[in-house]
Amino acid sequence: MRELLLLRHAEAQPARPDLPDFDRRLTARGRAQARQAARRLAAAAARPGVLLASPAARTRETAEIVAAGIGYAGGIRQPPALYLASAPVLLSALRGCEDEVPTLLLVGHNPGLCALARELAQALLGGTLELGLGALCRLTVDVPAWRELTAQAVSAVSLL
Repeated sequence: MRELLLLRHAEAQPARPDLPDFDRRLTARGRAQARQAARRLAAAAARPGVLLASPAARTRETAEIVAAGIGYAGGIRQPPALYLASAPVLLSALRGCEDEVPTLLLVGHNPGLCALARELAQALLGGTLELGLGALCRLTVDVPAWRELTAQAVSAVSLL
């Protein structure tokens, strides 16, 4: 069994004409949301072997706060393609992870992240899953390798 953790970035600065979307950082409330997500991961004994995040400032900052909060010592992978990525792009990134990694954490953006969660959890939840700011979804999957990740392999879904 493998575990996939999907975390929507925490609250970011509002969009402004003088600030590129990519550069929007977390608000004070967003930093608190990210620390809370780290506490929920720690309480659930979730230990990611790989942490993937969009390279945007708000997702990167969320990932860094969570990594520090759970004692994650590995580097945060930030493929440029994950910025505002669609569900198929996110799924492709997950399928590219090493087989020896039992738990993955992906920090991303809506609508792609929520679409991915709904797609993977559809059989169990009927497509009703929504991920608000700082929301964390845990999926248990039964696949021998990440490249075989499909909705049919998901055996459990929960919000942490």
